[in-house]
Amino acid sequence: MKRIGVILALALMAGCGQTEDTMDLSGTSWAASTIAGDDVDHTITAVFSDDTLSGSGGCNRYNGAYEAHDSTISFPQAFMTTLMACDEPVMLMESRYLELLAGVDSYRVEDGVLTFFTEEEPVIRFDEVSQDLSGTSWSVIDYLTESGRTSVLSDVDTMLELAEDGTLRANAGCNTISGTYEADAGVFASSGLGMTEMYCEKPDGLMEQEAGIVEALAAARGYSVEGHTLTLWDADDVIVLTMTSR
Repeated sequence: MKRIGVILALALMAGCGQTEDTMDLSGTSWAASTIAGDDVDHTITAVFSDDTLSGSGGCNRYNGAYEAHDSTISFPQAFMTTLMACDEPVMLMESRYLELLAGVDSYRVEDGVLTFFTEEEPVIRFDEVSQDLSGTSWSVIDYLTESGRTSVLSDVDTMLELAEDGTLRANAGCNTISGTYEADAGVFASSGLGMTEMYCEKPDGLMEQEAGIVEALAAARGYSVEGHTLTLWDADDVIVLTMTSR
């Protein structure tokens, strides 16, 4: 009987793994819902890679290292941020968010909600952002050209549809673009891209925009969804396309 008890205890220990409460945050993406108990009315995001937390504070981009073990988490260095200026309420919320984030010492994940704690008090709550691209539709914000990231022409409707069957359809303002795609766990690839052969004279620069977007789509090798924004980057981790959900 004693031998059976020991075997059962060992089996239970072997079966004990990472629970949802202490899930690995690497590869996950979140959007803040409350900060210090106040509802968040604009997009504040947190994206975890292997050892880096990055995202948007509502106005500026931020990033920094993090260390997580079991249910503890810490940010050993000050976050680096861009230096844009936005409306005062947005800046105040961003400042409060980054201040509270720096002092977080533990976390819990439950039912798709990530909660950060400081001395056991909840300070920031996030809702999980799905990274599943199948069945989604997007409008292009900007794309990479030789001169840098370029905003799409105003008053030109652009779209990218990623169907559940792995096919894609896009339009940059003139021709219809079609092909297939694969997207999983932050890795993206398109193939068999083809397009109709119309020529559109107006507005000026439309055909160049179309060529640039197709080239960027073909070069994309990684992706991340933050809030309502889809970002695609190439094999060198350079952002090639930024889109917003339709």
